[in-house]
Amino acid sequence: MPTPSHWLYKYRLRLFKFLFPIKIADQYRVDLPFEKIGSDYGFVAVPTGYLQADSVVYSVGAGEDIQSDIEMARRFGCMVHILDPTPKAVRHFQTLQANVQAGLPTRTETGEAYRATPQIMEKLVYHAYALWDKEEILQFFEPIDPSHVSHSITNIQSSGSFIKVQARTLDSLMREWQHATIDYLKLDIEGAEYRVVNYLMQQDIPVNILYLEYHYHKNTPPLINIRMIKTSLEGLFAQGYRVFYQAERRYFGLIRPIARPARQ
Repeated sequence: MPTPSHWLYKYRLRLFKFLFPIKIADQYRVDLPFEKIGSDYGFVAVPTGYLQADSVVYSVGAGEDIQSDIEMARRFGCMVHILDPTPKAVRHFQTLQANVQAGLPTRTETGEAYRATPQIMEKLVYHAYALWDKEEILQFFEPIDPSHVSHSITNIQSSGSFIKVQARTLDSLMREWQHATIDYLKLDIEGAEYRVVNYLMQQDIPVNILYLEYHYHKNTPPLINIRMIKTSLEGLFAQGYRVFYQAERRYFGLIRPIARPARQ
């Protein structure tokens, strides 16, 4: 059950979001039509016409809902590389694989049934890695509530329990999988996104479309959390990224002007 300090933090965060909203100036926006791919709970925003069968898609952070990954493979025919070392996430994917082969339904954590077929499953490649700015074995902190799935490298819930997992960097994975460019990168990595995005910028890793969720660290004052998001976004803007989607002051879809729509 949430503690009084938890509710106090949520109240303070809501107040600071209201007092210090994250506003994107017009010069950092681009008006693009986009589609919401996935479920109402776990969708991603994809600019219309930018992905096709040979697009390179990395989806980092799976949990127990990979509806958007399945729908990306189904809609565009592309391979989707899924990364998540969380034990529950790994078991969820393995259960889905077995059920699809047996002709049985599998549901997400919100109860929605996947529209998965053996052909679609062939386009999903699962990797039990964490994404980070170093190649190392690191602590992956468990959620406070054991019924929850999401673990965190940065320990955003201040948990005392952890497992150890292999962390990889984007450029290392791209070399291993022989990808010169990532067409679409989804990041839902429970606080690790700040360092991963910073590493992406430092190494100038070619990512055309970035969809990410910024997380708030419970032990960091709300205003500092908000400033961290603004600083991260400012860095992306300096590298040419522009916002085509924004929701709840922490979900952002960004695209580089150099990205081009899929060939017709």
